[in-house]
Amino acid sequence: MKKLLDALQQGICIINQKRIICYTNPVFLDLLGYRGCELIDEPIDELALFKEKEDLVMFRAKKGDYQKLKVKCLEQTFEEEVFKCILVESYTEKEEKEIEQEELEYEKGLQLGVLKKEFFANVSHEFKTPLNIILAMMQLMDKNNEDGTLVYQEGYNLNKYIKVVKQNAYRLLRLVNNLIDMTRIGAGYYPVKFENHNIIQVVEEITMSVAEYIQGKGIELIFDTEEEEVFLACDPEKIERIMLNLLSNAVKYMGPPEERDHILRISVEIEVNEESVCIYVKDNGMGIQEDKIQSIFERFVQVEDNLTARTDGSGIGLALVKSLIELHDGHIAVQSEEGVGSTFYFTLPIRQVEAVHNVIQRTTHNQIEKCSIEFSDVYDRLI
Repeated sequence: MKKLLDALQQGICIINQKRIICYTNPVFLDLLGYRGCELIDEPIDELALFKEKEDLVMFRAKKGDYQKLKVKCLEQTFEEEVFKCILVESYTEKEEKEIEQEELEYEKGLQLGVLKKEFFANVSHEFKTPLNIILAMMQLMDKNNEDGTLVYQEGYNLNKYIKVVKQNAYRLLRLVNNLIDMTRIGAGYYPVKFENHNIIQVVEEITMSVAEYIQGKGIELIFDTEEEEVFLACDPEKIERIMLNLLSNAVKYMGPPEERDHILRISVEIEVNEESVCIYVKDNGMGIQEDKIQSIFERFVQVEDNLTARTDGSGIGLALVKSLIELHDGHIAVQSEEGVGSTFYFTLPIRQVEAVHNVIQRTTHNQIEKCSIEFSDVYDRLI
């Protein structure tokens, strides 16, 4: 057995139940600079700074300093006495970085677990708040309906309460849609219908469909493009979802006009090169905190904590946008400075597919409803 252990290319140290070193092979001694039987009968705890379940252990070298070695411990019974066999080997800086990366991923996993708990707590709040408002408004309307004062009561603003009901219903529908879509994308089942469309026209129509609403908030809306026609393969409904989400976010984090000392502005710009189209959504609003920019497109992450008094959201809108763009083989990024504004921009590759017949035309009614759903988180506190 000793000859076999001496021939191994891995360092071996055997200790008894009293944690006294009984045997060391030449590789173990070479790793630490010892010779012969220098370590025999020495307590292992004076040689190594052991911790339970630790893969890397500090060993004292002969010259007095400590060096880190990879460790694996095995128990072995020999002639009714239990020994512990300590297998050690050196490691490279690359291996240490891999271990550090594994530890980092583990920490990220723990953080993600916390974020998920916060996310589902937030989702619960997002459901309950609008539902309570809807129920309260409907109870009031039912009461007035029963006593015949629903329409004719003096000073009663029926349109105001109907607007509250519809907007909060849209908020619930938006949240449900986002949750379902993120689940389907995560499961790998989310149909994208690629057709050849003039992306300039698609983006311009979407932008102009919300122009009146945005301008009604006291915000200028500008559309600018250097090209008029660029045909590429895309799903117009998904592009509409992307643009409406980015525009609603820009409005949501713009801040009230009375709190700003400059003209509020959102601009949509399109740049074209030989291989791709880049679409920018710029605003001069509140901007994003520097420590939030790297995680802004992650699921369950909300951008602003200090804006929750005036904005609402579940933290999956931008994650969904990123997924939809990646389904188009595109890429999205953001540049932002707190207090100055943000620029979201995404690229789509210029490529085409074979012509598909029976294209479904989008109706004005459907577009209005989609705008209402995507902008349902941006609203005035009416009650």
